[in-house]
Amino acid sequence: NALGQEEAGVSRMQQRKDARREMYLQSTEKSQVITRRKTDAPVGTQQCQKCLRIGHWTYECKNERVIASRPSRSQQ
Repeated sequence: NALGQEEAGVSRMQQRKDARREMYLQSTEKSQVITRRKTDAPVGTQQCQKCLRIGHWTYECKNERVIASRPSRSQQ
């Protein structure tokens, strides 16, 4: 071609678009795997870091925070 473009096959622009689309699809597959892992834990085995009870996540907690008293490092 007089403009230096390829006449046969896939153009360079189309190759870039395809590469970007493939990267996007791979990144969304990874994010779906990450979000699934959190819910794969058997129900009732999660321990809340706020109230220390089993059966729910910290962000779902409606209980009061449990304060575990410990001796300070200087007293040990």
